[in-house]
Amino acid sequence: GLRIYRKKDSAEWQLITTLGADATSYADLNVVVEHSYTYRVQAFNGVGDALAVTSNTVNLEEVVSIPGTPSQVQVTRDQEALLLTWSTASGQVDAYEIERSVDGANWSLVASLAANFRSYEDLGITGGSTYAYRVKARNSAGSSNVSQTASISLPDNLSAQIIFDNSCAGCHNPSGIGGDLLGDFIKLDWADQQYTQMLDKVLTMPATGCDDDCKEAAAQFVWSDVWGYSLESVEVTSTDRGFRTLRLLTPYEYRNAVYDLTGVRISDEDLPIPHFDDHFKYPTQAELGIVLTEEALEFMQLAEKVSSQANLSLLGCSSANCTSTEVASMAERVLRRQLSSSEISEYQSFEASHGSRDALASMLMSPYFLYRIELGEWNNDKAAYQLNDYEVASALSFQLYGTTPNTALLSKAARGQLSTAQAVETELQNMIANPRFGEHFVEFVRYYTKTYDEVDEKPTLSASIIQAMRDEQAAAVDYLLMQGTASISELFNPGYTFVNNALASHYGMASPNSSAMTKVATTDHRGGLLHQGILQVANSDFAATSLVKRGKMIREHMMCHSLGVPSGIDPDTIDMPSNPITTRERWDIITGPEASEGQCWQCHRLMNEPGSALESFDQEGRYRTSEVAYNDPSVTLPIDVTGTLRDNTGLLDLSYYLDARGLAEELASMEKVRECFVDSYVRYTSGHEPDAMLAGDVDQMVESFVSSGNILDLAQNVIKAESFLYRLDR
Repeated sequence: GLRIYRKKDSAEWQLITTLGADATSYADLNVVVEHSYTYRVQAFNGVGDALAVTSNTVNLEEVVSIPGTPSQVQVTRDQEALLLTWSTASGQVDAYEIERSVDGANWSLVASLAANFRSYEDLGITGGSTYAYRVKARNSAGSSNVSQTASISLPDNLSAQIIFDNSCAGCHNPSGIGGDLLGDFIKLDWADQQYTQMLDKVLTMPATGCDDDCKEAAAQFVWSDVWGYSLESVEVTSTDRGFRTLRLLTPYEYRNAVYDLTGVRISDEDLPIPHFDDHFKYPTQAELGIVLTEEALEFMQLAEKVSSQANLSLLGCSSANCTSTEVASMAERVLRRQLSSSEISEYQSFEASHGSRDALASMLMSPYFLYRIELGEWNNDKAAYQLNDYEVASALSFQLYGTTPNTALLSKAARGQLSTAQAVETELQNMIANPRFGEHFVEFVRYYTKTYDEVDEKPTLSASIIQAMRDEQAAAVDYLLMQGTASISELFNPGYTFVNNALASHYGMASPNSSAMTKVATTDHRGGLLHQGILQVANSDFAATSLVKRGKMIREHMMCHSLGVPSGIDPDTIDMPSNPITTRERWDIITGPEASEGQCWQCHRLMNEPGSALESFDQEGRYRTSEVAYNDPSVTLPIDVTGTLRDNTGLLDLSYYLDARGLAEELASMEKVRECFVDSYVRYTSGHEPDAMLAGDVDQMVESFVSSGNILDLAQNVIKAESFLYRLDR
């Protein structure tokens, strides 16, 4: 057999086992690292022992691998210290080394901690600095790769931040009852107000252990450090200044912006309703654009739907998952502004955790997307807030095209190429020559003529005919601006219109032999705003015309006359004659000077006659010269469409007309109508009623438009005016 001897380190030899004669190997499992072992093998039989053979000496040492990289590195602020945390690194760890950088380039070792540590508190910090941290694990084999970087920026006024955290953040956080003061929504609500107004409000708030000095420090922190607003109250006496404004996108603008950004078309049914009052008349009314809980939920549902269907390549993403660089570009495009590095980092982190589509949805919920933000930056020389380049790009695009600026315009903004009036005018000339301006101007005309509401189908008025009427209006306006004279005279009295076979048949006109909208010459019965079917059906009742609705639209929308509310007198209580009467005669009886002691006549003497001029078109937009008697369906009576147009006092006769064409010609040439057109367009584009601070610019626009009647010149003059680039609070 064979005897196996072992010597451990310098100890004596010991017999550890005996093997059979045919054995050629032996595994020693009873060994310990950090020791040396030597072996001898000795053969023996019944005769005796052979000489032992000694092996080489083996030193047992533990094999150690470099540890894995620490993960989930995060840094947060805890009062006046920064707390860094990380997850355990894989493998054997002897220590964790903490490195810090204050410039993002140069790193220094700030701590070496035992293997059981998973956090580090940095007390050596100052306000106004950005701190970056990274961690690596170390053992006897070496050090791991450094972890990903975790960064945090501290406000300049760190002590005020701590006051806010301790005294205010309990209520003023994203889920708190006081609203999130560090978010955008409340910030934007205060954009057109002064610091002293906010301070007055803060001083009234309950804050345990926080006196007035403490509250003032918190108010200054939010106003200046968080929101970036000036603490100085600005008092100005400048004129020709536009409104500093936050205006919610109209449903039309929202739909256009979403489509241009993502390729997703939103149906009318999915869009929120516009908010404006009858006096303002236009859906751009800034003061009513407030997003409350219900509207926020609507926008969230829309954002989720749009992001799930979006073509991300339109936003610059090369695949279904946008890269960090692409996320930054997408945020600039969607939000229409230059983002800070920390904002970009937040979106990139959100995208990394939740995906590109959720990141897009979050951008579509941002107030920077939902609102047109035109606040500007203070310009001492002009004593006003001057729109920055991104705000100019946004204002130009929405004002001229009704949609978000494209990448080319945003690139000019990023390069600072929209900072001067000359630069704005150059861009204006290029943009207004684009067909998109004509397409967008139709939206203004829809509200100017009160044809924006849905029109119900009727027995002989199908949805396709209604759409053809809308197409007639759009095609006529587009042609006027892009190929016509662009004059208000041609808008009312062009001598042409656009019809397809179906609409021509409905109107009783000769067929253009085309299913597409085709330009055709007209008689006095067609062509122009008052003679388009959509105006006639949109300003009618379901089963009958409404000379009151039509006349009221002319007085209020085209002559800017604010009429009173109805008196509340029931027309059915007024005695009617037994002889057959027309619709016009009925209204003259129930609203005339003898009825209701003249209460109704104060307004109806202004509405009835212009409305009667349009009685030559029935409730389905067809031309007629007679109608069935109001009180006797067996009798047909001729329609009287003559009338007198009076001034807004009702005391002065302005002109006499024979029919709707005569009325259209008078309206197009009237100074009051042209003044009203300017007022309406300024409301539509600015979202505000013109006021004394705008008077200088508006007076110049009115003078020019009364003289020329050129709509393209008006659209350009609104943007060339100082009030476009320079804004003030109201």
